Order: sequence, then C-alpha cells, then structure tokens
Amino acid sequence: MRLCVAGPFRPCDSLLGSWLVRVGLWSISLVSLLGNSLLLLSLFGSPSYLSPLRFTVACMGASNLLTGVCTCTLALVDALTLGEFGHHGARWEGGPGCQATGWVWVFASQASVLLLTLAAVQCGVSVTCAHSHSQR
Repeated sequence: MRLCVAGPFRPCDSLLGSWLVRVGLWSISLVSLLGNSLLLLSLFGSPSYLSPLRFTVACMGASNLLTGVCTCTLALVDALTLGEFGHHGARWEGGPGCQATGWVWVFASQASVLLLTLAAVQCGVSVTCAHSHSQR
C-alpha cells in the first residue's frame, strides 16, 4: 500500500481514492443541491411574509447550497480525471478553479457557523421576550 500525500509535487493518482467515497460524495452532493434548492424555492417563492427566522433559514440554505456546489465541483474533477489525477493534480491545485472552489468553500462554512449562531441568538431572544410577555 502506497501512502499518497497530495501537493503540487506529489498529487494522488485518484482524487477520492475509493468507490465508496465517490458514491458517498455524489450522493451527498446531489441531496444537498436538490434539498437546498427546494428549500430556497419554497421560502422565497412563497407569497407569505418572510419573517426574520425564515430569512435566516433561507440564508443557511444558501450557504449549504454553496457547500453542495463545491462538493459537486470536487466530484466532477474526480470524474474527469478518474485514475489520472496524478497527471493533472498539480495544475488543478495551482489553478484558479481550485482557488475559487476553496474560497467559496471557506466562505460557505464560515457563513453557516455565523448563521447558526444568529439563529440560536434569535431563538433565545424570542423565548426571553415571550417569557417576559407571559408573566405580565
């Protein structure tokens, strides 16, 4: 068994390594794209009032959709270079596609953390306000 350390001078032969990882990544990517797209369509396509909580959930869905797009990009690169990633890996890792995907991935993950924190604070404030109004 050969150890493979990715990098500009030693890219792996295969990006994802095994078929189990590939199938899992494609499944997660497709469910993420489909589920978050439906969530955004239902929240923004609804004629009803978009409350702050629904807007926060929509923003979380958008950041998760960006993560799904990045995961699909990684799966597509693996599919295009199946078994030959070692020949194209250094060019991909140093190219603008990898840089842009990495930036979007970090942005989406940080946005998810921020939005989950905001949702928790918003729910806490709502509970506190409801509790204070019920005691009057």
